[in-house]
Amino acid sequence: MEGRASFSYPSLSTPAETWYQVHGSLTPSTRPIIILHGGPGMTHTYLTEPVHLHTAHNRTVIFYDQIGCGNSTRFKERRLDTDFWTVELFVAEMNNLIAYLGLSEFDLLGNSWGGMLGAEYAIRRNAKDPSRGLKRLVLANSPASMKLWLRSCDEWRAVLPRDIDETLEKYERAQDYDAEPYRAAVLEFYKRHICRVRHPDGVQPFREPLMKTMKLLEEDDTVYFTMNGPSEFTVIGSLKEWTAIGRLEAIDVPTLVINGEFDEARQVCVEPFARGIKRAEWVTIEGASHCAHIEKTEEYCNLVQRQLESSAVSVAEFWSKSSKPRSYPVYGASKAGIGPNGLYTITLHSCLKLEVSQRLFLGRMSRLKTQPLAVSRHLLCFTTVTSGQRSVSTSRVTYRKASAESIVARSEKLDGVAEARCGIIMIEFIPDTYINSPKEA
Repeated sequence: MEGRASFSYPSLSTPAETWYQVHGSLTPSTRPIIILHGGPGMTHTYLTEPVHLHTAHNRTVIFYDQIGCGNSTRFKERRLDTDFWTVELFVAEMNNLIAYLGLSEFDLLGNSWGGMLGAEYAIRRNAKDPSRGLKRLVLANSPASMKLWLRSCDEWRAVLPRDIDETLEKYERAQDYDAEPYRAAVLEFYKRHICRVRHPDGVQPFREPLMKTMKLLEEDDTVYFTMNGPSEFTVIGSLKEWTAIGRLEAIDVPTLVINGEFDEARQVCVEPFARGIKRAEWVTIEGASHCAHIEKTEEYCNLVQRQLESSAVSVAEFWSKSSKPRSYPVYGASKAGIGPNGLYTITLHSCLKLEVSQRLFLGRMSRLKTQPLAVSRHLLCFTTVTSGQRSVSTSRVTYRKASAESIVARSEKLDGVAEARCGIIMIEFIPDTYINSPKEA
């Protein structure tokens, strides 16, 4: 089903229209997932693989083109109008579409800028009635801060072949973003860090959905250039100072954070989501880059489906439910891997929440010169939980290095950490380098 939702906003002289497409049924009992494309201004076309959630899992999926691109109303005359193209405009458009479709419960999946938009929506939403509205959030290949995004891209540029990076620098200094050598150098970066899967014809650099989106962007870059800039790593638009850091505690729904091993959104700009969102799980997909949904479609969609089906609750919710020992799933962050630059990859199999885990292990791992970044790759259960015990006791903690060297620590108690007991915890990490928590430059 396709349609157009009329959208009015104070800066619009006449109502705009938001084009949308629904795969599946919309009934009072349906909880659809809304897909938020990147850019801004990239259209939904490159992000259609999540339709697999409908075909394989019978979940209703909603795509839409944000205004200014694709099948929705465009405003080419507003190019470079930063007062018009704002985050608030796109949050309002999303609210309008949700109301137009009559959705009382829904999930959001945002890729790149779409994840930034999803985070903004979750931060701003009315949480007075948590039984309605947004239920699950997926932030895929998205930065928590544009300053950290630029830092991430700069780190990838530092390992480009020298001639490519020198070409980029030459034309950026001249602000000649349309020069053919510059565009060719940008493409080399994109082939490494936007999508690593090539078109089957061996001629075009990317598969058809992504090629179509890039062609549409060439035809009309109004929103993209105004809010972002001429390329993914040359950000001169109105989003340059954007950040969600410091506001993420307002997100109170279970959240899956995804990035790829070779993603433009490296761990440095994704990790604040895992730290700042109370109920976040973080997964880095090996071998993938910014378009993990294209490169690793099945793995990607299975991760999303698992998230949407999760019935996990926060640690605080768990402790408030009962003083009796019981088993219950508790939501945590996931596999955290900073990868290049010798930082740790950590997978903590546990039911501990992130902040609890940090306080538990920071002191105890000081002799190993490391600190945990995130918790639990899988949703497991407390083996025993005892309210009123002002300590966390671990029956065994195993630190396993990539070299297969093992260190087993005895059970230790920490006063005032949390009201819980947990079972076996495993942390896997590489290599032997101290981690500093990423901060905005």
